[in-house]
Amino acid sequence: MRANTELLDLVPGQRADITLDVINTGQVIDGVTARIVGLPEQHVSSRPAVLPLFPDSSGQLTLTLGLPLSFPAGRHPMTVEVHSRQPGTAPEYVDVDLVVPQAAALGLGTSPQLVRAHRSARFILTVTNRGNVALDVALRANDPEKAMSVVLTPSRLTVQAGNAGDVVVTVRGPRMILGSDLDRLVTLTGLARPVLSETAPAQLVPTDPDGELESAAGAEPLSESVAITLRQRPWFTRGMLTALILLTIIGLWAAVFLFGLGQVFAGDPLTKTAPASFFAGAAPAAAHGEQPTGVSQAASAARAGAPGASGNSGNSGNSGAGVSPSAGGAGGSSGSDNGGAAGAGGSAGAGGSAGAAAEGEPPAGALPKTGAMPAGLGGTIAGTVTAATDGEAVGRILVEALRTRADGSTVVVGSAATQADGTYQVAGLFPGAYKLRFSATGFTTVFHPAAAGQAAAAAVNVSSGAVTAGADAVITGKPATITGSIDPGDTLDKVVATVTVRPLAGRSQGKTVASVKTAADGSYTIPKLPAPGRYELVFTAAGYTPTTVQTDVSGGARRFEPSVLLTSGLGQIVGTVTDGTSPLGGITVTTTVDGTAVTTGTPTTGQIGQFVLGQLPTPATYVITLSGPGFGEKTVVVDLGPGKADTNLKVQLDKGTGTVGGVLVDSTGKGIGGAVVTVGGAADPPTTTTLTAGVIGSFSLSGLPSPGQYTLSFTLPGYADATVPVNLLGTAPVAPLKVVMAGALGKITGQVTGPGRAALQGASVVATDGKRTWPVTSTAGSGAVPDGGYVIDQLPAGIYTITATSPTGVGRTALVTVTAGGTTQQNFPLSDSG
Repeated sequence: MRANTELLDLVPGQRADITLDVINTGQVIDGVTARIVGLPEQHVSSRPAVLPLFPDSSGQLTLTLGLPLSFPAGRHPMTVEVHSRQPGTAPEYVDVDLVVPQAAALGLGTSPQLVRAHRSARFILTVTNRGNVALDVALRANDPEKAMSVVLTPSRLTVQAGNAGDVVVTVRGPRMILGSDLDRLVTLTGLARPVLSETAPAQLVPTDPDGELESAAGAEPLSESVAITLRQRPWFTRGMLTALILLTIIGLWAAVFLFGLGQVFAGDPLTKTAPASFFAGAAPAAAHGEQPTGVSQAASAARAGAPGASGNSGNSGNSGAGVSPSAGGAGGSSGSDNGGAAGAGGSAGAGGSAGAAAEGEPPAGALPKTGAMPAGLGGTIAGTVTAATDGEAVGRILVEALRTRADGSTVVVGSAATQADGTYQVAGLFPGAYKLRFSATGFTTVFHPAAAGQAAAAAVNVSSGAVTAGADAVITGKPATITGSIDPGDTLDKVVATVTVRPLAGRSQGKTVASVKTAADGSYTIPKLPAPGRYELVFTAAGYTPTTVQTDVSGGARRFEPSVLLTSGLGQIVGTVTDGTSPLGGITVTTTVDGTAVTTGTPTTGQIGQFVLGQLPTPATYVITLSGPGFGEKTVVVDLGPGKADTNLKVQLDKGTGTVGGVLVDSTGKGIGGAVVTVGGAADPPTTTTLTAGVIGSFSLSGLPSPGQYTLSFTLPGYADATVPVNLLGTAPVAPLKVVMAGALGKITGQVTGPGRAALQGASVVATDGKRTWPVTSTAGSGAVPDGGYVIDQLPAGIYTITATSPTGVGRTALVTVTAGGTTQQNFPLSDSG
């Protein structure tokens, strides 16, 4: 055996062939197969699947290799194994090195692709490495309108071959007060280069961007883009504007009445207004000291100045604010209703500044209370989610941060998903108190730390620019179900196995938490398993060795396990062969084990007649054939259960020989002599010849072991071969046979007529098959041949061209088909006119 190459270069996603030249050095016809050791079978196909070879002949086997895109790059040693189907023939091997080059491929996908929101939305960008080498991916966002803020977290990451990573994309558009829905398109682009280091991280590694993506090779980076859409809706639609106008009209009328009544019945109340925004971290300093973060400028100015005084009846208000819109002190200026202050002599304190800006407007440099805060200012909540069953980390759990509104309702202001190690981070939160909700399909929703409802949940306080850690939770999965089946092997008995379930972690580790028995068809179902968890399934059955498999289940999962093959010990068959009274020695005992013939015999001394077939795989059904000189052949079937043995098999052989006779005739019943008669199905088949004198065609064969089944074959040149089956049953005689042989040659007959349809004698008739000719002449009538008739016999079956020509030279041609043992009729009417 020889391969056409020892080094094969193959790009992932493509195919390549290895051609093997194989020579059969044995003495029998062989079937040769080939496979590749070191490469999964699904990546290799063989043409042909089995190569038939005659002794001392050669042939070629072609192995086609096809690799998936994620097949690892590098040099992979392989061994080509060529296996003969003949027992006892050792396989041949040849080594081939497979060189797989690096093939980088990148894929991007988003979920969702479109979000409808007032101003901001979050998308999940999935970065998939579809190649066979780790990729360093840098992500960029392109806003054609230059009107939106796009934040990618992280913006750079390393993705191993065949893996994927998620990136949170936060899109924030400009404020839309009026108008209609507007689609804002953002294009996300990933630039990737293969990681050339010898060791790559086992997980996705987010990294901060540090400039353009580079590689040692300087190759062009892979580029992949995907588009997301923020469908921005206005705060006030046309219908809402109409309603607001109507409400404003009503409000103006109501204000007129309320203001008049307020002037008559009410005094000037003290007021205090909370600011509608947070100050930026770099707010300007107060006049006499640094302004604290989160304090309004008006309040700072009030702290800096003297208590305000009303010109007529003004009172000292909170933060030094004048509470009356009337004129201030002598020559003073009026303060604002929401926190303006008037200092003595019309100034805000000693050398102070004036009051706040116009009513309802936030101070300059303020940040709104809604939406996520910019990086560095917003707070972060971090923690870990574990399973209640085994305390292991749980990934893909949705964590939502809820903020309580003034009316007592809650709104989701941030969310994240737990990683494989159970950790999470919800970032970009305004300072305040939040409640955390943990949920996922197949799990029971829980609130931090372990509350079933929101009312009992504990609040988590968030500070600006700080990470609040330790917001952990324990989540409970819904019960899981495992379904599967067993394969007991080749047995006729129904096998019932016990399936025992043990957790591999947690408080119940190693303890049996469930046990079921398989049904008659081998199927089983294990319901209500605590989830999530990792379990060990142990399959036990009588006669089989215990089999163990491990499986994982998630919350509420319905797990379908592959069929489990049960293994068992070896068995044996022990028996005795007799002739009905005495044990028999020298008897050949044969069976087949896994496609290989196994032969033994009974001894003629010692334990005469006994045989042992050992080391038999179980469960299995074995067909045992027993034969010996002077005895008929006998077959018995033994079914061995798992690990079982049959040690008391009794087999009786019938002694004797039989005779077969009869007569061989043709289709007319006439005896055929000289035909050779052979016997098939015997170890040393006898032959004879049918008689050519006396009772022509008769024959007789004797000395055939009985009982037994045989096939008689009859051959004679000029006739088609004939075969008949014969079944000898002990000493019972067989009735004489009558065998019919059909002729292998056919003939053509017909009549040649002249003018007026008169019989024409002496016409030439010639038949040809293109290789030889058979000429005859039409003659006078004789017996079955009419006047002007002709006969062309001894023609092999086939198609012939026949030409009849009259003595005057008039001719006609016909095309006829001759069958084996058949007669074809073809007449030729000839006239002088043709």
